[in-house]
Amino acid sequence: MPYKLLLFTLLLYACKNEQEAQYLADFSACHGEQTWDSTAIRNRLVDQWRLEYIRCSAGESPATSDFTIEFKADNTLEVTENGVVTQTAAWSLKQGGTKFSLVTTPSISEVQGSIHFCFERVEFNYSNFDLCDHYFRRF
Repeated sequence: MPYKLLLFTLLLYACKNEQEAQYLADFSACHGEQTWDSTAIRNRLVDQWRLEYIRCSAGESPATSDFTIEFKADNTLEVTENGVVTQTAAWSLKQGGTKFSLVTTPSISEVQGSIHFCFERVEFNYSNFDLCDHYFRRF
């Protein structure tokens, strides 16, 4: 009996991971399954995020350092690399049609572009300008 329970749990986990992988392949579609406004985007963004990978026209590359961003409720953020705060900034949301992006002062290149959420990840999609998108995972 414990063997069947273990097998069921593993199958359930595998299906969830397959569904997540499918959605992550198309962040826009995953993001579009929910209705987003500035309040929902802001509430989802306020947290700590670790850079997972960067996708550029030449392909994907994993994060090369422990790069994290903490978005705070007071509209400030902290960038940390390898455990050291390297930058602080003010942030606000900018809406263009149905899309949202961030304005940071000073500018932080890793969070430029349209914001898309999917599961516990956020994508800053800037590939139409600089050819790279940055993917972060909540931690």
